[in-house]
Amino acid sequence: IADVDGDVTEKEIRGMLSTAIHLASALGTLLSFLLGSFVSWQWSAFLSIVFPAGFLFLIMHVPESPRFYLDNARDDEATAALCWLRATDDDPELIKAELDAMRQSLVEVKAQTRSLRQTLLSRRIRLPLGICLVLMIMQQMTGYNAVLFYMVEIFEHLGSSHAYFSSIIMSAVAPCFMLLSTMLTDTAGRKPLLITSALLVAAAHFVNGTYLLAKNAGYRLDIFAWLPTTSFILFFGAYSLGLGPGNYHHHCQLINKA
Repeated sequence: IADVDGDVTEKEIRGMLSTAIHLASALGTLLSFLLGSFVSWQWSAFLSIVFPAGFLFLIMHVPESPRFYLDNARDDEATAALCWLRATDDDPELIKAELDAMRQSLVEVKAQTRSLRQTLLSRRIRLPLGICLVLMIMQQMTGYNAVLFYMVEIFEHLGSSHAYFSSIIMSAVAPCFMLLSTMLTDTAGRKPLLITSALLVAAAHFVNGTYLLAKNAGYRLDIFAWLPTTSFILFFGAYSLGLGPGNYHHHCQLINKA
């Protein structure tokens, strides 16, 4: 998806739209929790078919990317595709300028064609690829997926009498902060968002870990019963602010530019 995003979007909004990919994923997770709270898993799975079916129907009406057409010497189709994607055919000069920039980019890529080994050893590729891999590793090591998949069991272990409702609240936090990240990614900058996200995720894990250690040690923590829920809100919000969507727009921009 990030590759398609890099091919068809304008560079001014590319970062925002690549972040929106993760926002859509978070909304899907929220919908799954909502469905799972009211219907059986069989009905939940059946109802989920609607979305890929809708995607299949809509994608059939979307043209190939202009870069693909240009790369295959289909200039007229490239022009038509770009006009469709930009929702305009009233500014031929702008369309022509963008197509010329794509042609120039393709020429440069072909001129630099090398073997896979040479490509991976090139600093021009190695550095952005390394950054993206580190971000992906950091994203997984936050434990977001583990917390998400076992959220109900975690809240039941913490003694919550409304584990399913608490899980829905947690999954609703992520889209809110991802929407905020989408709006901030091109203004506040990627690096500040990633640093803030990492620090807050670490703080949330520290608070949760300390609470669970104290609880397992037999301390009475009734006065701090609100702490796990608050720290989970902080965790989901912080992750969704930077580390979650960071993968998508860094891959989209760093690798495509390389």
